[in-house]
Amino acid sequence: MEPAEVRLQNALLLRDHFVRKWRTEGDERARTVETSYANLIEVNPSHWSQIKSGHRHIGEKLARQIESKCRVPRGSLDHAAAQAMPAKVLPRPTLECESDEERHALQLFQVLYRMNPNDARQRLLEVLQGELLKQQAAPRRSVIPLRRPNR
Repeated sequence: MEPAEVRLQNALLLRDHFVRKWRTEGDERARTVETSYANLIEVNPSHWSQIKSGHRHIGEKLARQIESKCRVPRGSLDHAAAQAMPAKVLPRPTLECESDEERHALQLFQVLYRMNPNDARQRLLEVLQGELLKQQAAPRRSVIPLRRPNR
Protein backbone atom coordinates (compact mmCIF):
# COMPACT_ATOMS: atom_id res chain seq x y z
CA MET A 1 0.00 0.00 0.00
CA GLU A 2 1.28 3.47 -0.90
CA PRO A 3 2.31 5.80 1.97
CA ALA A 4 -0.36 8.33 0.91
CA GLU A 5 -3.05 5.62 1.17
CA VAL A 6 -1.80 4.53 4.60
CA ARG A 7 -1.88 8.10 5.88
CA LEU A 8 -5.38 8.66 4.51
CA GLN A 9 -6.64 5.39 6.02
CA ASN A 10 -5.18 6.31 9.41
CA ALA A 11 -6.55 9.86 9.24
CA LEU A 12 -9.99 8.41 8.53
CA LEU A 13 -9.60 6.03 11.49
CA LEU A 14 -8.82 9.00 13.68
CA ARG A 15 -11.85 10.85 12.33
CA ASP A 16 -14.06 7.86 13.07
CA HIS A 17 -12.65 7.69 16.60
CA PHE A 18 -13.57 11.30 17.25
CA VAL A 19 -17.02 10.87 15.72
CA ARG A 20 -17.73 7.96 18.09
CA LYS A 21 -16.43 10.02 20.99
CA TRP A 22 -18.50 13.08 20.07
CA ARG A 23 -21.65 10.98 19.63
CA THR A 24 -21.14 9.22 22.94
CA GLU A 25 -20.68 12.56 24.70
CA GLY A 26 -23.65 14.14 22.87
CA ASP A 27 -21.26 16.74 21.46
CA GLU A 28 -22.63 19.13 18.81
CA ARG A 29 -19.60 18.37 16.63
CA ALA A 30 -21.13 14.99 15.80
CA ARG A 31 -23.68 16.82 13.61
CA THR A 32 -21.06 18.31 11.29
CA VAL A 33 -18.48 15.54 11.30
CA GLU A 34 -16.25 16.54 8.39
CA THR A 35 -16.14 20.23 9.29
CA SER A 36 -15.57 19.46 12.97
CA TYR A 37 -12.74 17.06 12.19
CA ALA A 38 -11.18 19.55 9.77
CA ASN A 39 -11.32 22.20 12.50
CA LEU A 40 -9.79 19.77 15.00
CA ILE A 41 -6.79 19.06 12.78
CA GLU A 42 -6.67 22.74 11.80
CA VAL A 43 -7.17 22.48 8.05
CA ASN A 44 -9.75 24.14 5.86
CA PRO A 45 -12.82 21.87 5.43
CA SER A 46 -12.47 22.03 1.64
CA HIS A 47 -8.82 20.93 1.93
CA TRP A 48 -9.93 17.97 4.06
CA SER A 49 -12.59 17.15 1.46
CA GLN A 50 -9.95 17.13 -1.29
CA ILE A 51 -7.76 14.82 0.80
CA LYS A 52 -10.65 12.41 1.35
CA SER A 53 -11.53 12.36 -2.34
CA GLY A 54 -7.90 11.62 -3.29
CA HIS A 55 -7.28 14.94 -5.05
CA ARG A 56 -4.68 15.85 -2.42
CA HIS A 57 -2.37 13.79 -0.26
CA ILE A 58 -1.35 14.09 3.36
CA GLY A 59 2.22 15.29 3.28
CA GLU A 60 4.86 15.00 5.99
CA LYS A 61 4.01 18.33 7.64
CA LEU A 62 0.26 17.73 7.67
CA ALA A 63 0.73 14.15 8.94
CA ARG A 64 2.67 15.43 11.96
CA GLN A 65 0.06 18.16 12.49
CA ILE A 66 -2.80 15.63 12.48
CA GLU A 67 -0.92 13.39 14.94
CA SER A 68 -0.28 16.35 17.22
CA LYS A 69 -3.87 17.62 17.14
CA CYS A 70 -5.31 14.12 17.65
CA ARG A 71 -2.79 13.35 20.39
CA VAL A 72 -1.44 10.12 18.91
CA PRO A 73 2.24 9.13 18.83
CA ARG A 74 4.44 10.79 16.23
CA GLY A 75 4.67 8.62 13.12
CA SER A 76 1.32 6.89 13.74
CA LEU A 77 -0.10 8.00 10.41
CA ASP A 78 2.82 6.46 8.50
CA HIS A 79 2.38 2.85 9.60
CA ALA A 80 -0.32 0.24 9.17
CA ALA A 81 -3.06 0.99 11.68
CA ALA A 82 -2.73 -2.29 13.55
CA GLN A 83 0.92 -1.49 14.31
CA ALA A 84 0.72 2.23 14.96
CA MET A 85 -2.65 3.40 16.18
CA PRO A 86 -3.48 3.39 19.88
CA ALA A 87 -6.11 0.80 20.81
CA LYS A 88 -8.67 3.49 21.61
CA VAL A 89 -8.54 4.64 17.99
CA LEU A 90 -8.82 1.27 16.28
CA PRO A 91 -12.37 0.15 15.51
CA ARG A 92 -13.87 -2.22 18.01
CA PRO A 93 -14.17 -5.82 16.90
CA THR A 94 -17.73 -6.84 16.19
CA LEU A 95 -19.27 -9.86 17.83
CA GLU A 96 -21.10 -12.19 15.54
CA CYS A 97 -24.28 -13.60 17.01
CA GLU A 98 -25.92 -16.81 15.90
CA SER A 99 -29.44 -15.62 16.72
CA ASP A 100 -31.51 -12.60 17.73
CA GLU A 101 -31.80 -14.07 21.23
CA GLU A 102 -28.02 -14.19 21.57
CA ARG A 103 -27.71 -10.59 20.33
CA HIS A 104 -30.38 -9.51 22.82
CA ALA A 105 -28.62 -11.32 25.69
CA LEU A 106 -25.34 -9.59 24.84
CA GLN A 107 -27.09 -6.22 24.72
CA LEU A 108 -28.67 -6.87 28.11
CA PHE A 109 -25.30 -7.81 29.59
CA GLN A 110 -23.78 -4.67 28.08
CA VAL A 111 -26.46 -2.52 29.77
CA LEU A 112 -25.80 -4.27 33.09
CA TYR A 113 -22.04 -3.90 32.64
CA ARG A 114 -22.30 -0.18 31.92
CA MET A 115 -24.43 0.30 35.03
CA ASN A 116 -22.03 -1.54 37.32
CA PRO A 117 -18.98 -3.23 35.72
CA ASN A 118 -17.70 -4.99 38.83
CA ASP A 119 -21.04 -6.53 39.80
CA ALA A 120 -21.78 -7.53 36.20
CA ARG A 121 -18.43 -9.30 35.89
CA GLN A 122 -18.89 -11.03 39.27
CA ARG A 123 -22.41 -12.22 38.43
CA LEU A 124 -21.32 -13.54 35.05
CA LEU A 125 -18.47 -15.48 36.67
CA GLU A 126 -20.87 -16.96 39.24
CA VAL A 127 -23.27 -18.10 36.49
CA LEU A 128 -20.40 -19.61 34.48
CA GLN A 129 -19.06 -21.45 37.52
CA GLY A 130 -22.54 -22.81 38.25
CA GLU A 131 -22.89 -24.08 34.69
CA LEU A 132 -19.46 -25.72 34.80
CA LEU A 133 -20.32 -27.44 38.07
CA LYS A 134 -23.58 -28.74 36.56
CA GLN A 135 -21.68 -30.21 33.63
CA GLN A 136 -19.15 -31.88 35.91
CA ALA A 137 -21.89 -33.35 38.11
CA ALA A 138 -23.98 -34.69 35.23
CA PRO A 139 -23.66 -38.45 34.90
CA ARG A 140 -21.75 -39.40 31.84
CA ARG A 141 -23.04 -42.18 29.71
CA SER A 142 -20.47 -44.83 29.19
CA VAL A 143 -19.81 -45.64 25.60
CA ILE A 144 -20.00 -49.34 24.82
CA PRO A 145 -17.64 -50.23 22.03
CA LEU A 146 -19.15 -52.09 19.14
CA ARG A 147 -17.68 -55.51 18.58
CA ARG A 148 -17.32 -57.13 15.27
CA PRO A 149 -18.87 -60.56 15.06
CA ASN A 150 -16.42 -63.45 14.80
CA ARG A 151 -16.32 -64.97 11.38
